[in-house]
Amino acid sequence: MFALGGPGRIDQETFNKQKVFIKQFINSYGTSESGIRIGIINYGDNSIPVRFNNFDRQSIKSMVDRTQRSRQGGQITSALQRARANFFGNQRLIRTHATKAFLVLHGANVDQRLGDLSSAANPLKGSGVLVMSVTTGGIPNKAVQTAFASGDGFVFDFQDLSDIPKIVRRVYQAMLTGKFRNYN
Repeated sequence: MFALGGPGRIDQETFNKQKVFIKQFINSYGTSESGIRIGIINYGDNSIPVRFNNFDRQSIKSMVDRTQRSRQGGQITSALQRARANFFGNQRLIRTHATKAFLVLHGANVDQRLGDLSSAANPLKGSGVLVMSVTTGGIPNKAVQTAFASGDGFVFDFQDLSDIPKIVRRVYQAMLTGKFRNYN
């Protein structure tokens, strides 16, 4: 499960990096009914372009390409709440034996209170969802990232497009192991 968008009104370049990250993940690890299921929330405009029921890589990547950046920004807390209500809280969509991970892609400037981020993430974390923070572009604010991530080992960042394959591997490894290790 991915969330993309940008509190603090990210620029188009940062939003495009988020989209490239998601497509690289799909290229590297795929999607299938019995394997990885992809869901995407665009918290900039509060839309859900992809739900867990689409298993066609090309179709999902096309939906990612068509996802637009909102000039109004968006809130990570909203993405966390929508993930719980629309995906992880829906027993028909969730396989009990599956690893559940929610990757929140965001820019470096997050103008939300740490307590609000933590409160919005706690129900997901409490239900066994690994919540991960991926900062795209700029110097990340580790206090913000760790406020909602499942721990330091689930906090990532990258600046350049060339970093994406390496970060995608590290994120996937963290999902599989579920361990609080520093993969950066």
